Amino acid sequence: MRLYTKCLNCNSEISFNSIAKDRFVLVKKQGEKIHLLCNSCSCNKSYHVNDIKAEESRVIGIVSLLIFLVGTSILFILLWPYFFKTSQVYAISGMVGVLSIPFLIYQAINSGHESRVRYFNIKQYG
Repeated sequence: MRLYTKCLNCNSEISFNSIAKDRFVLVKKQGEKIHLLCNSCSCNKSYHVNDIKAEESRVIGIVSLLIFLVGTSILFILLWPYFFKTSQVYAISGMVGVLSIPFLIYQAINSGHESRVRYFNIKQYG
């Protein structure tokens, strides 16, 4: 997840990545005041943990989308010869169910990441 805050000097966005799932873990790792360097004005100031917000990481979204697209393609290629050989409704519905596995993985990754971001932004430290 990507964490960000506004620079106190020039009001530009300062961002950094963290694996902290909430503010309490961030305080344990980096302390209650976090020292950040602004890339725009080169101002080095400390920011309170409650001034930091979280947003979803694009990398996790891209990885989950690739898992969905590649996984569905591979499963579809592997199951394609069997779609027309079988005439039983249960076998066809089972194959369609197997094709939904990459989508379920994609959905689990995205919803888990969204809930972590929401939880980080709701909970205040102290």
